[in-house]
Amino acid sequence: MVKTAFKLAYMGTGFHGFQRQPDFPTVEGELLKAFKKVGIMDDHESFHYSIAGRTDRGVHALGNVVSVKTDSKATINQINYYLPSTIQIIGKAEVPDGFKPRYAEHRHYKYVFFKDPYD
Repeated sequence: MVKTAFKLAYMGTGFHGFQRQPDFPTVEGELLKAFKKVGIMDDHESFHYSIAGRTDRGVHALGNVVSVKTDSKATINQINYYLPSTIQIIGKAEVPDGFKPRYAEHRHYKYVFFKDPYD
């Protein structure tokens, strides 16, 4: 098995946050369904699935990272085919076994508010 990191971009408007929740559409829920369809993983525990961070309902991201151990050589295009157009894999890399996206050396956050009364 090889550990692979995937870089994601998504528009969170139609989702109840990143983390999967029963009965609500989430970014993670859609991602895990796509991973299953292309044969990357069947369940998140046995494939050492890990995430860099979660976002709240309606929040967008450009560069969130997830990692998984898998034998699958699925391409970015194969995965994106099964994802909604508002979620896309934008990068993929093999990473060392000890790689943990949650503990990145650097993170960059940018907050943009478009509606009043935000200052």
